[in-house]
Amino acid sequence: MAEELAKVFFYLEKDKDGYPPVGVESLWAIPRDDGFELDNIPFYARGVALGDVVSVEKAADGGLEFNGVVRRGGHSCYRIWLLKKRPDDPQFTFEELKGLGLRVEIDLNKLMAIDVPPNLPLASVEDFLVKGKESGRWELEDGYCAGE
Repeated sequence: MAEELAKVFFYLEKDKDGYPPVGVESLWAIPRDDGFELDNIPFYARGVALGDVVSVEKAADGGLEFNGVVRRGGHSCYRIWLLKKRPDDPQFTFEELKGLGLRVEIDLNKLMAIDVPPNLPLASVEDFLVKGKESGRWELEDGYCAGE
């Protein structure tokens, strides 16, 4: 029997440049005894990652709103925006990142949310991502680094 999923809503604060481009992000989560375990990679929400268990508050409309982190899942989350796209992008970069053992989700054909599972050496993944940024291939943002 498949696990029942719920949507957890994260209300986002925009910076002076209007980023992020959305005011709310919803993430799938698996109900657990102590909260809701995030089941996809955040594109915009900061301070959380795949596998984190979060607490929620019920909104007036019945929706589940993020309240805080109950426990960490050990994952880290990064985002990249492709700048120098290859003719076979985003598929090329998607496959390249997956080949490193990363889980990747793509939005808008340029934005990629990247999960670094706890079994991978974070330093080597960060090195790869920073080199891509320094070469001008992509912009890089960290959403949450395990151990912060």
